[in-house]
Amino acid sequence: MNSINIKIGVVGYNGRMGQEILKVLHSKGITAITNGGEVGENKIDLFANSDVVIDFTNANCLSECLEFVRETKTPFVSGS
Repeated sequence: MNSINIKIGVVGYNGRMGQEILKVLHSKGITAITNGGEVGENKIDLFANSDVVIDFTNANCLSECLEFVRETKTPFVSGS
């Protein structure tokens, strides 16, 4: 299988939806970057090294993620 040349960051990969997203990405050969998505973790590297970030965490983490979006200009999708 050919891999797709895109890096997708997943915040909240420990949750049910995060795990499902990782399964789909891996089955398609897409590189996934994770950090656990816990509130207070340094996520700047995840945003800086991803082509797009998908978030499935909570409202507290969402506001932190939006700060990184403003800083890095990384496209962002939230399911929170």
